[in-house]
Amino acid sequence: MGQFLRDIDVALAVLYSAGAELPELEPDSSDVPRSVLPKQEYERLQGSLAAMLGRFDPYRDIFDPSDPEDREPVQYRLSLDLLEILEDLDYGRSLLDPARGVTPTDAVWQWRFGFSSHWGRHAASAIKVVNNLLYTQFVETLEEGLPDA
Repeated sequence: MGQFLRDIDVALAVLYSAGAELPELEPDSSDVPRSVLPKQEYERLQGSLAAMLGRFDPYRDIFDPSDPEDREPVQYRLSLDLLEILEDLDYGRSLLDPARGVTPTDAVWQWRFGFSSHWGRHAASAIKVVNNLLYTQFVETLEEGLPDA
């Protein structure tokens, strides 16, 4: 599992950076089609991730750390963070299907909107959790990649 976390750590960092660099665009349309993605597939994948992560799947965090009144930790799941990100990105990608009748500008707008309102927060939380797991529970995985002195 250490190698999986290491791969996810890099992928999340790149993804978050790319999301933060998406341009602020005005959408071409005010009516973007809803998602038509199969929910059952995501639920099955989330279950597989949860099983693989085992005891490392649940974590606690503050929902809004910038709110001085919000100090009660809430239970989250790393597997759900990863699935929320995937669902939002897949939805944006699905908008590029010409049959959907959505412009590329609308698809980029959707990815940017999703980043700033939803999946960016899941990515930031997942990065923090994965980083913590790598540097506390799976340090040997990181050390395996170091050259011999």
